[in-house]
Amino acid sequence: MKQLTIAQCILQAARPRTVIAPLLLGLGVQFDHGYGSKFLLRQLSRLGLSVSYDEVERYRQSVLASKCRGSDTGPSAPSGATQWVADNVDHNICTLDGRGSFHGMGIISATVHLDGEFGSSHFKIERLQRRLFASQVCADRGIPIRRYTLAGKKGLSVVTMTDVRHLQRPICLPQIMQLNVVWHLS
Repeated sequence: MKQLTIAQCILQAARPRTVIAPLLLGLGVQFDHGYGSKFLLRQLSRLGLSVSYDEVERYRQSVLASKCRGSDTGPSAPSGATQWVADNVDHNICTLDGRGSFHGMGIISATVHLDGEFGSSHFKIERLQRRLFASQVCADRGIPIRRYTLAGKKGLSVVTMTDVRHLQRPICLPQIMQLNVVWHLS
């Protein structure tokens, strides 16, 4: 492993524009994912032990563009399971009038493909020619926002109350549950 790393460092240093060494790229991506430090990646790149921060960013954008272009990542993907994960954030909510506060929401989808569609032999990441702006990376991705409007009614006028006697009907348990209750009583 040390010999491979040194050999790839020499190749990357000798031909920086024609070779992207996989170990150096993997190390750069791993450090970016683990620490998120642009300074650390720049220092490792200057020492010849990693690719540059710009190359790591280009790789991340290439992965995003390749996955979104070549696959169906929606919830109806036939060969996998998709789960949507959402969370919200509120900032400066302790105001009397609600002004100056921020409410944001983020949502992602996590898809597991059961037939190995994204395996290393089946999925090719095409390298982008240049880095993109964040607005270009995020264009045409996401879930459209749809507003919910009540049809002619607002607030508590939509809530309907039922008679309490309707809720007090006897509960009928299955026969096996009744035997279980008898056994617990004994």
